[in-house]
Amino acid sequence: MKMFSAADSICATNLETKHTRLLQALSSISILSLGLSCGAMALITFVLFPWLATLSLPDLRAWSELNGGALRHMMYVVGTTATLATVAAGVVGRTAPWPQRAWLLIAAGAIIVVAGVTFGFNEPVNRLILGTTPIPEIEFPAIIHRWIFWNGARMPLALLAFYAANRATR
Repeated sequence: MKMFSAADSICATNLETKHTRLLQALSSISILSLGLSCGAMALITFVLFPWLATLSLPDLRAWSELNGGALRHMMYVVGTTATLATVAAGVVGRTAPWPQRAWLLIAAGAIIVVAGVTFGFNEPVNRLILGTTPIPEIEFPAIIHRWIFWNGARMPLALLAFYAANRATR
C-alpha cells in the first residue's frame, strides 16, 4: 500500500493550477481574437461587400490589387489565431466541468466550421474574382452573389463561437 505524502498533493495542485492558468490564457486569446474576427467580418459583410458588389470586374480587381493583400493578411492572422486558440482551449478544457466543457466544444466546433467555409467556399471564389482568369460578364453577378452569401453564412457561426467562448469563462 502506497502512502501519499504532502509533496504528492502539492505537485497535483500545482499541475491543476497550471492547467487552469493555461485554459484561462487560451480562453482569453480565443475571446479576443474571435471578437476581432467577428468585428472584421461584420465590417466586411455590411460595409465593404455592398460597395464592392457595385464595382465592375476590372475595378474590383484594381481595388483588390491596392488593398486586398493587407485585408487578407489581417484576416488570416486574426482567423488563424482565433481558430488555434479556440480549438486549443477546447482540447485543454476537456476535463473542465460539464457546462464549461460544453461551451468550449461548441466554440471549437463552430470556429472549425467557419474555417471550413472560408477555405472551401470563400477562398476559391476570392481566387476566381481577384485572379486574372476572364469571367464572362453574364456570370459575374452570380459569382459576386455567391461570394457575399458564403461570407454571410459564416458570420453567425463566428458569432456563435464568440458567444460560446465567452460563456465558457463564466
